[in-house]
Amino acid sequence: MRVSAVFATSRCSTRWRKPNYRSQRIAGKSGGNCSPRTPPPASWCLSRTRSSIASKPATNASQYASKDVAFWEHAQNRREYMLWLQAELALPSLVSLIKLTHSKIQNYGGKTLLNHYSRCWITAVSDTFPELSWRLDVQKPSPPPLIAQQNYWKGLLRHLNLPESLDGLYTVTYRAVVSSGGLPILFLPGNDRMVAKSIMSAFPDHHWDPSLFVAGAPAALWNDKTTKRRFLDRIGKEKFGAESLSSWYRVSGREFRRKGGPNAEGVLAFHNGDLAELLRSVYEDHTWIPWLFSQVPAGFWDDSKNVSAYFDWLGKRLGIASVEDWYRVSKADVVSNAGGGLLRRKFGDSVVLACQQIFPKHEWLPWRFKHVPQRWWALPENQRKFLDWCYTQLNMKKMDDWRHVSIQQVVDLGGEALIKNQHNGSLRRALESTYPDHQWSWI
Repeated sequence: MRVSAVFATSRCSTRWRKPNYRSQRIAGKSGGNCSPRTPPPASWCLSRTRSSIASKPATNASQYASKDVAFWEHAQNRREYMLWLQAELALPSLVSLIKLTHSKIQNYGGKTLLNHYSRCWITAVSDTFPELSWRLDVQKPSPPPLIAQQNYWKGLLRHLNLPESLDGLYTVTYRAVVSSGGLPILFLPGNDRMVAKSIMSAFPDHHWDPSLFVAGAPAALWNDKTTKRRFLDRIGKEKFGAESLSSWYRVSGREFRRKGGPNAEGVLAFHNGDLAELLRSVYEDHTWIPWLFSQVPAGFWDDSKNVSAYFDWLGKRLGIASVEDWYRVSKADVVSNAGGGLLRRKFGDSVVLACQQIFPKHEWLPWRFKHVPQRWWALPENQRKFLDWCYTQLNMKKMDDWRHVSIQQVVDLGGEALIKNQHNGSLRRALESTYPDHQWSWI
């Protein structure tokens, strides 16, 4: 090596401009007196250059680069080289070798190895490590034949420590296929990048149940009612503990998607994402009650027929024999029987308003319910209507007979909220406010 080349490589020809720092250190090491503009001695630069060259992997790489083609015919030589290459480049696994570029391999002494394999590095790796031959990403870059696909799937079962029967492939995920080098098989014509299609095409003679694939069944298969029923029967027991069809009422669409995985998304896509619609289409013989599901379809309660159907069902469920029996129904009764959304949306959380609209021909007395609508007692006409009714119920003949009526009697007739909240617990104030034209005498 020429001295000028050493200086150019070491960047020390004209850059020594600080006499108090770097030039003094160089002079101390070389034993001479270097001026700030004088480069360090050639001996010092040569020693630094030799040490840096010795610390790089070039020595081993040059040894491999000098080997002829006959050297690479021995599998042991290729194995030693590739293991050294993995350690030298700090690769996490042998499979990472296939990601190396030709220029990287040549820089580390593998040019003649590439020539031995007609510059097909993947073939070199697969021949050297046949235990990796089940991985499609360490095979020759051409469409793998059927036997190669089958070997890949069987090798994947062993790699994932799954049962070696073909049914073990039901649990293979998309991520497991990609991470194990199976991406090429997913891109084969007809596989549509789907694990289920790829497996079924590789083993066409095996009887497959598409609904069992964890990675998701092909979308077209969900047109088959039998396939959908098998899937719902299985997932209902395994994921939701459904002992009967009625158990599906407590399963929400969100929970169905979360626990059902890709297959749940796939089958719901054919039913506008509506679990209730899916169940009705699959189990047509079962009588489904829409409001018992966690959510009714959008606009369901806007149809008056659906509202009437709900109250007819609720009446039978609560043992309502006559219209008068509705007075004993509370808001809690409606909410506990899947009517909370209806009551809140259409009737302002009031059973009174609901009964008035469902049975408009009946004359309803709101105070006979457990709760009247909000601020109902604040209206003077409602107070008078109640007190007039009390006058009749207590068989009074004239207004002065109110002097013999106790507060408890009015409370028993449903006027507790009126007396307590509107008139500070005074029946006298209630009467004077409601009937201001009457001359009251309380003596």
